[in-house]
Amino acid sequence: MFEDLLRQDKKLLEKLTESGKYKNNKMTLNKAYKVDMDEYLLAMVKNIVFHNLSNVEPLFKDVLHVNIKYNTDEKILKSIDKRHDIVHRNGKTKTGEMIEVSYSELENTISTFDKLLKDIDSQIITKHGGN
Repeated sequence: MFEDLLRQDKKLLEKLTESGKYKNNKMTLNKAYKVDMDEYLLAMVKNIVFHNLSNVEPLFKDVLHVNIKYNTDEKILKSIDKRHDIVHRNGKTKTGEMIEVSYSELENTISTFDKLLKDIDSQIITKHGGN
């Protein structure tokens, strides 16, 4: 979706180049001359890990003027940490304890992230249309 918005609106693509994440990127004149800059920028976007909200939040804010309100919600932060342990530590905490997730915890987590995503979608639709 982020990439689609950038493809549809060149002004957003320009804002990407001005964002904190990319404004200091450098390239040689030779490379700048040879590459299709739009495609080069879009290729960089394809390499973004979108589940890392601390990296994505500034991009959404700088480029789309969308606020991802995750860092004030303890449930979201704990869920992200738990997901990290499940995926990258084979289901164990740093201290080696096995992580268990109850069905109700899973339902609550889904509900929390559903609200977060609906808020993000609503902001995008309001600011950039339903495209």
